[in-house]
Amino acid sequence: MSEVYKNMVIANAAISNDIYLTTINKDGMMSLKRKVITEDVLRATVQNMQKDTERNGRAIYSWDASGKIVTLAFIPDELRVQF
Repeated sequence: MSEVYKNMVIANAAISNDIYLTTINKDGMMSLKRKVITEDVLRATVQNMQKDTERNGRAIYSWDASGKIVTLAFIPDELRVQF
């Protein structure tokens, strides 16, 4: 990993709901040196899911969020009517 990105984290701002590339200060807060990357993250996620769909016929990701299972799925247009 590059030294430039060694201490960088991807963080979600609770109030604005933007996604940032930032460092975290010792007090646990995001530093003022940060960049909004919301659109970049969403674009990369969709591209990744499209590639998984091409390879595997589907792209489904599930994870635990506060005790509930959350699922994100990429469904091609031709299959969307089934759901």
